[in-house]
Amino acid sequence: MSTITKTILALSGLALLSSCSSSDRDAEYFANAIREVSIPVTQSYNHKIQKDDRIAISITSKSPELVIPFTQAGIPSTQAVLAEGQTVAASTQKQSVSYLVNSSGYISFPILGKIRAAGLTYDQLATKIEGMLINGGYITDPSVIVELENFKITILGEVKEPGIYKLDRNRVSIIDAIAEAGDLTNYAVRDAITIVKESNGERKIVEVNLHDQSVFTSPYFYMEPNDILYVKPNGWKEWTTDGGNIITQYTLSSLTFVLSLFNFLDDN
Repeated sequence: MSTITKTILALSGLALLSSCSSSDRDAEYFANAIREVSIPVTQSYNHKIQKDDRIAISITSKSPELVIPFTQAGIPSTQAVLAEGQTVAASTQKQSVSYLVNSSGYISFPILGKIRAAGLTYDQLATKIEGMLINGGYITDPSVIVELENFKITILGEVKEPGIYKLDRNRVSIIDAIAEAGDLTNYAVRDAITIVKESNGERKIVEVNLHDQSVFTSPYFYMEPNDILYVKPNGWKEWTTDGGNIITQYTLSSLTFVLSLFNFLDDN
């Protein structure tokens, strides 16, 4: 084998190793993050209630009998249907009633009537209801908890299990969402994760970079209900099929051709 051929082989091998190294780094999370650096948590995940949200409201008091008219606890069934799409889950400790926020942003609450919910956080609505119960002379020590029942996000693209996910918690980060979908595939673009948000009749498209630690301070780190998360495919996917790496096959074929060509030249 001639010196020229050996040189070409060595350079080709280095190119393949470099390509694999670059690909591996592209697949990392937080590859550009600085280690051992404190990042303050400033984002809020206490979302504002929107129209068509379904929220669960529970009330407790040291005088349980005063709570009954507001929680429909006297209904004998464990899942009784109320007015305007409300339901109640019976419990000896806690009564939680489900309310659908109507197209005008209101809920219809027992005795208190219509209450504006849209635009408020869960804590703000809870405080508002507590104030109405106290000021109306109904309950002197109410404790109100408001929770979202339909936290739904859609995850599409280069994840292992794309689909619509209904979650039972209020705090969902981008990392949580990706984990719910079984993680990203090997063909995912990690430095430009697309999130489509809808709020107040408007849609907004944003991107976050999972390679950089700035993702942790991004205002979009926490997902909002009804967000769409889309992961774009990288260029490598176009070169793969049925699990076989066409790039590798192409490279080996090219090396074989080059070697054959130089062997032919050496013989002549």
